Amino acid sequence: MTERLMKSIRRLRDTLFSLFSGFVRFVAGFLCCWTPFTAPLLSGWMNRYMLRSAVQVWVKRSTLEDSASFFNSQDVSLLKYWPRWSDVSGLEQSLAAERKDFSYKLYLRVKRFLRALFIQYRNGVLSLFNTWLLTLPFALVWLWMWWAGWNNTFSRGYEEEGLAAVLSVASVIGFSFIMLYLPIAQARQALHGRWKSFFDFRAVRAIAQHVRFRLLILALFYALGSAGLMGGTKIFPAFFEQAYHIDLENPKAVKDAVFGHFFIVILCFYCGLLIVKRMNARVYAIAVLKALQAKDLRPEDLSPLERTLLLEKLTFDPPRIRKE
Repeated sequence: MTERLMKSIRRLRDTLFSLFSGFVRFVAGFLCCWTPFTAPLLSGWMNRYMLRSAVQVWVKRSTLEDSASFFNSQDVSLLKYWPRWSDVSGLEQSLAAERKDFSYKLYLRVKRFLRALFIQYRNGVLSLFNTWLLTLPFALVWLWMWWAGWNNTFSRGYEEEGLAAVLSVASVIGFSFIMLYLPIAQARQALHGRWKSFFDFRAVRAIAQHVRFRLLILALFYALGSAGLMGGTKIFPAFFEQAYHIDLENPKAVKDAVFGHFFIVILCFYCGLLIVKRMNARVYAIAVLKALQAKDLRPEDLSPLERTLLLEKLTFDPPRIRKE
C-alpha cells in the first residue's frame, strides 16, 4: 500500500513538473514573438518542435507496443516532451566531462545554455532565410502591385491596368506552387538540421507527391492564419475607437488598448503557429513513410536520425501504397 502510494505521489510530482516546465517553455516562445530580433530563436526552437512531432507520428504508426520505454533510450530521450531551450543534441557531454566545484558546474551550465540558444538562433536564421528566398519575390511583386494600383487610382492612368492584374494572378499561381513545396522543405530542414536539405528538390518532390491533398489542406490553414494575422494587425486597428470604446484623444487609453489588442493577436498567432507546425511535421512524417514504402525515397536521402528510427529501431505494418 505504501509503495503504491509513493508511486502515485511520484507520478503526480512528475506530471506537475512536466506541466510547469511546458508552461515555461510556452511562455518563452511567446515572448520571442514580440521582436524581430528574437524571432529567429523561435524559428530554431520550432524546428526542434517539428522534429519531436514527426518522431511522435512515426512511433505511433509503428508496431511498437510500449512507446514510453522507447523514449527512455538516450538518443531519443529529448524527444519525449516539448523541446527544452537548453537541450540540444551534442551538448550533453560537455556538462558531464568534469565535476568540480559549484561555480564550475554553474559555468558549464550557463555555457551550455548559451551555446544551445546560439545553435537554435543560427538554425532559425537559416530557416527564415531559405523561406524568404522562395517567398519574398512574390511578396515584392504584390507590394509593387499594391503601389501601382493606388498610383493608377490617384493619377487616373488606366492605360496599363491590365498588366497589374495579370502579374498579380501569375504571382498568386506561382506562390501556390511554392506553398506545395515549402512545408516539406521546411520540415526536411528541421529534421536534418542542414540548410542544404531545404533545396533537395528531387527528394522533396518524391516525398510531396504522396501527400498532395494533405499539403493543399495545410496550405489552406496557412492562408487562414495569414488572413487572420492581417486582419488583426492591419484591418481591425482601424476600428479601435468603436471596438474598445476609447477616446483617441487620451494617449494612455489608446496605449493600453493597443497593448491589450496586440497581446491577444500575438498570442493567437503563436498558438496558431504551434498548430500548423505540428500539422506540417505530421504531413512530412506520413509522406516519408509512404515514400519509403513506395521506394521513391532512398535511404541515403534520410538524415542519420531518420535512418536509425525508420530502418533500424522501428517496424511498420505492411505498406498500403496509395498516392494522393
